Amino acid sequence: MNGLTGTHLCDLQVSAGRVEACPEAGCCPFWDESECVVAGLRPDVERDPELTQLLLSLRARLARPEHRGWAPLRLLPPRRLTID
Repeated sequence: MNGLTGTHLCDLQVSAGRVEACPEAGCCPFWDESECVVAGLRPDVERDPELTQLLLSLRARLARPEHRGWAPLRLLPPRRLTID
């Protein structure tokens, strides 16, 4: 049990070994409509800690008030971001 019963966990934070509730539309620039657009990268970020940290850093920067509403990955097809 993660202590956040009924709460979806942030895929990036889980990949970094941390437990954090997904901020979803509240303040995450990687959230589009009803899903996380980087969730499809989970196999990649789980294997590459540098990619995980890069995306977490980008998320933190884009979540600042001056960037709110700007979702850079919203134009990509959801869950089709894995790199072969």
